[in-house]
Amino acid sequence: MTPLPCLLYLLAIHVTCTLAGSCLSICRDPDDCPPEAAQPGETPPIWQTCPSGPANGAQWACEASNIDFPTVACLVADMQTCGLIGTGGRSTVFYSFGATTVEARTKFRDTLSPKGVMFNDALDADYWDNVISLPKFHMDQSARMKILVARYAEAMATVSTGEVFFVVQKYNGDGGGQGAYQLPTDTTTPNVWRAYEFPTLQRNPAVTKVTSVDLSNNQNQHVDWQPNNNDPQLPASGASDLAVPPPPPGCPQKVKRAAAACVTCITFATPGGPTGTVSVSGTASATASITPAPTISCTLQNEDPDQGINTEYCVCSGSTFPVLSVGTTATGPDASCAYTTLNAASTIHPTANLPVVTRNCQVCTVAVDSEQCTPLAGCTPTAVSTPKPTPPRK
Repeated sequence: MTPLPCLLYLLAIHVTCTLAGSCLSICRDPDDCPPEAAQPGETPPIWQTCPSGPANGAQWACEASNIDFPTVACLVADMQTCGLIGTGGRSTVFYSFGATTVEARTKFRDTLSPKGVMFNDALDADYWDNVISLPKFHMDQSARMKILVARYAEAMATVSTGEVFFVVQKYNGDGGGQGAYQLPTDTTTPNVWRAYEFPTLQRNPAVTKVTSVDLSNNQNQHVDWQPNNNDPQLPASGASDLAVPPPPPGCPQKVKRAAAACVTCITFATPGGPTGTVSVSGTASATASITPAPTISCTLQNEDPDQGINTEYCVCSGSTFPVLSVGTTATGPDASCAYTTLNAASTIHPTANLPVVTRNCQVCTVAVDSEQCTPLAGCTPTAVSTPKPTPPRK
């Protein structure tokens, strides 16, 4: 099946596809990218789906027309509407410092009853496909995606209740500190746990404790923080205050996790007509309704003295027109005849400036295989004497 952008290219318009590969895709959890498949013995789906959603005809909070980028507040509202995190006795499971998504899921989250809620559970795949992937959010820009992760993390911590778990590779951190208080070895970028998640949990009155889980020690648990226990408190999260980078110019690209469902932005320019962008949604078999501007078929006729053609001219729709001045960007053999509109046809004399001779009161234009002669007014032809033949000498 021909991809949609290629089908559009076959139209009589100039098409530029703003495409990364066949489709731009994102991961819900940046620590799970590309997403891990189900492990041996696991039955898909490995992530939970929202048990509830907006009422009939209602939107998710982050879909509101006045929101041009997801806020912590709208993400909190949508997580509450989804109904997984902070409800039904489900514990929230965060992870960092060497713990992988698969390890946190299979070695700990799945052992809880009811099953715990991780980053990929807080809002399900359908939500990401239909809300986070909206073109207006421009999530095809990595800098904007980082802001989303920070706000999403803070929202998860805001909605969490009861005992919250934090899975680490080992209790004593490589960068120093222990459990929930260990320090990152990379200080060039903010650690999501220390910058956004843990500080928000410490200020959430619905959270009763933060317990670290040590993968290297048979998932040994250690309570690292409890309210009113004089445990150190980290600086407050500033995810809501992070400046959102401006969207790039041009057409926003809708981001999908599934390539078959992506939306591609097409930039088009009709010859001699307007330019613009159009968003084309759907799978590769979808069609786009774009009416190209009428095209004018013109060809260049070069000089060809051997055929009696002594000047260049253009042939457009069966009529002749002068050649255009060729700009520096024009290319191709017919560039000097790239007419976008046609005025009244001009009279081109291809045989102009051909050799003219006068012969016995006639003016003749000489071509290769013929000549055209007209009488010369006021001229009297003169008789041409024919010399007598000289007899041969004896």
